[in-house]
Amino acid sequence: MQQLAPQNPNIAVWPQFCVNGPTTLILQEKAFSFTGDDFRICDQNGVAVVVCQGQGMSLRGRKVSTKMEATFTNAVTGQPTNIYLHGDMFGGFAVLSLGEGGPPIAQITRDFASARDIFINAQTYAVNVAPGVDLALIAVLCIAMDETREAGRR
Repeated sequence: MQQLAPQNPNIAVWPQFCVNGPTTLILQEKAFSFTGDDFRICDQNGVAVVVCQGQGMSLRGRKVSTKMEATFTNAVTGQPTNIYLHGDMFGGFAVLSLGEGGPPIAQITRDFASARDIFINAQTYAVNVAPGVDLALIAVLCIAMDETREAGRR
């Protein structure tokens, strides 16, 4: 995995979730939830960044693509911003980049550690996020990508 460069200006929807140093987020789907789509996202110190209840998100009927794009208005610059997913988030490694072919701002790896997680279909991802990038934004994008994948399986 390559070192992620700090982003200046910050890339954010929620600037209060930007930090000055590299951060690893752990996204873990809750195995025994009623919806099957509940996530808890913590930083490397176990501090919750986002908790998602699955009932609020549904992407059913959409096709799954190996290339995904998210567009939003950067709260820091006021400019439209695109983030692209490259690679296979679900196969083990992917990169989120700023713009098509732009600098990487996050790297996603999947933990295949436990047969129990595979059996109960609980996914765990580690996401290394560059300094100056909104942690909540990256967490939400990863959840949306996971939901898109699951919708394609249904």
